[in-house]
Amino acid sequence: MIGLSYRLDLELQRVADAADKAADKAMRPVAYAAAQEAKRSIRRTRSRKPAPEGQPPRTRTGRAKKAVRYAMEIRGYQYVVGFAASVIGQAMGAHERGETYKGTAFPQRPTMGPALAHVGPLLGRTWEGRIGD
Repeated sequence: MIGLSYRLDLELQRVADAADKAADKAMRPVAYAAAQEAKRSIRRTRSRKPAPEGQPPRTRTGRAKKAVRYAMEIRGYQYVVGFAASVIGQAMGAHERGETYKGTAFPQRPTMGPALAHVGPLLGRTWEGRIGD
């Protein structure tokens, strides 16, 4: 007669908690870097001329730079990077996508898309070795 015994430890919650913690630590610097890159791309100018199509918008008052924010969704560890409507209003969405806002057609002046593309390679490096054993 052959005897066989085994022990199976399911530590799924521990693994899930480690993954959540790792996601937060990995995504936070990427979201911050994307916000900083977006701020750097917006030029402050005295000119009333808008930025050319395809270039990030310009700002005279600095409100566009101050409006760039990043925040984490409480559940799901999703980070959002963009312009705060409470600071600058809804017009920046029209600039980003090239839409009409309040009867004015804005050419596309992307800011967030290029900023996220610039920091994209950072994402892989921030995840490296995060979860551990």
